[in-house]
Amino acid sequence: MIHRFKSRFRERFPEWVLAIGTVAWGILALLNPQVFDQKHYYVMSLILSYPFWGVFAIGTGAVRCTALFVNGVWRSTAHIRAI
Repeated sequence: MIHRFKSRFRERFPEWVLAIGTVAWGILALLNPQVFDQKHYYVMSLILSYPFWGVFAIGTGAVRCTALFVNGVWRSTAHIRAI
């Protein structure tokens, strides 16, 4: 099981980096709300508050990591990752 995960990890490394980066950005947004005072995030702060964006990013990244793990260990299908 672990061998199968290791063999697929290398080819899906960029997806793992993006998923973990999404979780990290969500944590940053929750722990450092001053990020949304910057002009780059101004429009996002007008749409919804920083706690929503933080929780949304953490949730999205966690679901993505789970899908990558399940897809790498049990079945090799792109359907889970595509959803």
